[in-house]
Amino acid sequence: MFNWKRSSVIISASVFLLTACGGGGSSSSDTNNNPTPDAELTAQQQALTDIANAVIPVLQNSNNQALSLANAIDAYCDEVAISSANVASTLATAQSTWQAAMTAWQQAEVMNFGPSFDGGNNSIRERIYSWPAKSSCFVDGALVDYDDDTAGFDINSQTPRRIGLDALEYLLYSNDLDHTCSTDSSTTSPTNGAWNIRTDADRSLARCEYAKIVANDVAAQITALLDDWQGAGDNYFQQLSTAGSTSSRYASATEALNEISDALFYLDTEVKDMKIAEPAGISADCASTSCPETVESTYANQSLANIKANLQGFLAVLNNGMDDLLEDAGQGNIASTMTTDINAAIANIDNFGTTLVASVTGINEADCTNSTSDNRLEEACALHADVKKVTDVLKTDFVTALTLAIPQSAEGDND
Repeated sequence: MFNWKRSSVIISASVFLLTACGGGGSSSSDTNNNPTPDAELTAQQQALTDIANAVIPVLQNSNNQALSLANAIDAYCDEVAISSANVASTLATAQSTWQAAMTAWQQAEVMNFGPSFDGGNNSIRERIYSWPAKSSCFVDGALVDYDDDTAGFDINSQTPRRIGLDALEYLLYSNDLDHTCSTDSSTTSPTNGAWNIRTDADRSLARCEYAKIVANDVAAQITALLDDWQGAGDNYFQQLSTAGSTSSRYASATEALNEISDALFYLDTEVKDMKIAEPAGISADCASTSCPETVESTYANQSLANIKANLQGFLAVLNNGMDDLLEDAGQGNIASTMTTDINAAIANIDNFGTTLVASVTGINEADCTNSTSDNRLEEACALHADVKKVTDVLKTDFVTALTLAIPQSAEGDND
């Protein structure tokens, strides 16, 4: 699952040679032409600063998109409240705005370190987007609770599966107004009665009103996260860029780099294994030929766009700091190879031609097994191969060259 422990097993490196990267200060060395500890730290801190400068624009864009989403849902609810002829068009606008907000956040999914990770199962990340821990029944129960007592309802006390961008996908895209719980108990209001017997107009408005407060909370969470990164005072940017010297959060720059590297393994454990392998039937977690019901985006068919954004977010970190450290270690070809393979995977998503759920429905098992990046018999299985090319390097050459670690969630994953 996503919230792996940060404890990890160190991968030994044969050689670790770092020199100061451009703009990083002194490049003094000892008599064996190895970097001094000060020069090594300077190079690492420069890389951490570059990574931070790549993350902040992603969060800023995500914040802007989340604010736009809250406004679009507010406009939609105004039309629902008066049964306007504009309901369909304002819903379409809210849906397209949700897609933009989700795409923006998916880039940040591979940047889940620092303040977004703090708090474990109730972290800012989980409150913004709790996938794979999601439940439409939990959302149904929450909207009934809110509708029953709008004044007393506290959005901050809700568990992640009741809120977030994943809840908004269900609220905006599900055409069935009936609840999705196995019994009526959690969706029966003492004031308004059982949910499924209420009128469509009543339920549409209640669902929309709950979507409004969820969208406002998503925007508030991302705003808070951005403030943690760049707000006044001792913000996370300062803590990250001074790791190993004046930072009170990180005793060493390597500790900070390991936390960032752990976050990059989202591409392995979440994207490759859960978003692609499980629906395509490649994973042992799928007991059938394929499992279309396990795609990430159940209602909006946003799964491929999410994966593309994940790859773009990974690339932003790789090519803004990590690449310099690899170059300094004499392993610049690792970054170049990963960049080429990521861009190829993105191009293949652009040319996919259908949705992920359609691609894995009725999949041919033999063709899936024989699919590769060059022999694309089943497109979903070939996409798995595309991403695997990147994560294979991540788990071996990348961590070895930088003397970093593999998170426990990825240990023993040899597929």
